[in-house]
Amino acid sequence: MQTIFVSGNDTDAGKTHVLGQVAGTLAARGLAVQIVKFVETGMPRDDSPGDADRALAAAREIARGAGTLAAFRLARYSQPLAPTEAARRDGDVFSVEETAEKLRALPPCDVRLVEGAGGLGVPVGDAGTDWADFARERADATLIVIENRLGAISQARFLAAYCAAKGVPAPHFWLNEIRPQSEGVLASNALEIPKTGVPVVGRSAPGGEFSAGGLDALLCAGTPRADTGAPVAAAPETDSPRFAFFREKLAAVAAQGRERVLAAVPARADFVDLSANDYLSLARDAAVKAGAIRAVGAWGASSSASPLITGYREIHAELERELCAWLGFRCGLVWNTGYAANCCVLGTLPQAGDRIFADRLIHNSMIAGILKSGARFQRYRHNDAAHLRELLEKTRAEGFAGTTFVATESVFSMDGDYPDLAAMARLREEFGFVWIVDEAHATGWFGKNGGGLIDALGLAGEVDVLVGTLGKSLGAAGAYTLFNDETLRRYLVNFGAEFIFSTYLPPAAVGAALAAVRRVRDFSEEERAAMPALSRRWRARLREIAPGVPDGDSPVVPVPVGAETETMRVAARLRERGFRVGAIRPPTVPAGTSRLRLSLNRTLTDAQLERFAEALREALASRNEQ
Repeated sequence: MQTIFVSGNDTDAGKTHVLGQVAGTLAARGLAVQIVKFVETGMPRDDSPGDADRALAAAREIARGAGTLAAFRLARYSQPLAPTEAARRDGDVFSVEETAEKLRALPPCDVRLVEGAGGLGVPVGDAGTDWADFARERADATLIVIENRLGAISQARFLAAYCAAKGVPAPHFWLNEIRPQSEGVLASNALEIPKTGVPVVGRSAPGGEFSAGGLDALLCAGTPRADTGAPVAAAPETDSPRFAFFREKLAAVAAQGRERVLAAVPARADFVDLSANDYLSLARDAAVKAGAIRAVGAWGASSSASPLITGYREIHAELERELCAWLGFRCGLVWNTGYAANCCVLGTLPQAGDRIFADRLIHNSMIAGILKSGARFQRYRHNDAAHLRELLEKTRAEGFAGTTFVATESVFSMDGDYPDLAAMARLREEFGFVWIVDEAHATGWFGKNGGGLIDALGLAGEVDVLVGTLGKSLGAAGAYTLFNDETLRRYLVNFGAEFIFSTYLPPAAVGAALAAVRRVRDFSEEERAAMPALSRRWRARLREIAPGVPDGDSPVVPVPVGAETETMRVAARLRERGFRVGAIRPPTVPAGTSRLRLSLNRTLTDAQLERFAEALREALASRNEQ
């Protein structure tokens, strides 16, 4: 099913008139078409004929019995105003989320044409969201009707820029000549409007004549939505004795209910995603996507070589400089993945005979590097600076002459908590260890510059290696390491296998990351403060339902469940209610501590919080049902 959002450059652009022409043309091809008026204002009574009815009547005239046509109106208010104000005057509250649930409940079809009220920039939420935001989240493509008159070129240019800034999916224009225009105006519009980069797919003239030669381009634009990801189809297995060991291990895991499977998530899945780590909602940000596109245009789709051959391009160096300027470090490196960065740093810098003290709950990538290094490894209790001090004092008392390394995450990926980093900095000053901090889940969410907890506490000068990701809050891909001493960078460039022997991070990811860093640096103080505050609100509300939800203000919120089977069952129930959450179980976390892992993002609304809270309440209440 293809969902196309229909809007206009203004209230009187004639989008309902065009909607009927488009619906009729598509039905004439034998398609099942739905006309959906998402919200109608200026309609005093429920039984009054509205835009959807008028569009349906016009479409039937064009289709002449072909295909299937149906019309729906999801919300109605009496005053001809923006939906939020019209609802207020009727003593109601207009909720995009609640109305969208009605949209999801409609029967399936081939093409769903959803019309909003007013123009593309009309507000639809108290937070300043508008129909462009609606289209970005819920449509595969967008049809914008522009009145074909003097001034349409300027309107088209503004709309094209607005669509790009908002990330409106696959925008297309339709020129609607409501009143007769001069040949010169029409010719000028026809020549100049396509230069905006937004295709013109149709034109309407006075008297009902129209041409829709570009509708195929509109139908092929975007990616059709699907409700959930489906498991990747299994390939046939053989009974080869060469793979007997692997089959036995898989059978044992499956018997415990712990076999992992891949589920392909569609490009525009119709659920609220509380499982992805796109904390700042930048993965679909228009500026970030534009950064990727510009980089591909300049540098191509691949780096095509390892960094020491020709894979290290000027754009990689530019990203290093941008990261250092942002976070206050002297030099840095960009990596293909966060796993590779952690594994290489902790597997290459510590030497046999050195000592590494690490928090008990550090990420697997850090453990993998430590075990590769050959250094002596000891864990200290989670977030326990006093225990770390004991180990450091004992090491000093033994007269240890090697190098000591201390590794921690700032925000821990499964618990969402963080250590006393200021206390750790004081320990570094006292004991002189090499301090490695992974900021993967703090970047963007914390800090006066959005740089993470080290930025928030002003500790950049105390950290020897700062590891960060480009693929979570920054919405791109890859990772970075930043240093205050060039020696460490040089050593990894010369001896770090994960860095040396792999084709380098592609330009698109680097361009996206550059754009994302600049977006984050431009956030206002209010925008930065709103993110930890959002986490506190979610935690407080969810604690009313699940008392084990911990205090905190990071984007990672654990909801303890306990048993593995119950955790998986609760996650499945939430998915049925339109929420995708992480279901975390052993061996990722210890037995008996299975949990839901929520990854918050800065665009979540209080209405979504309430919907999720009620869904969670129901899912937890039914978790013992078979």
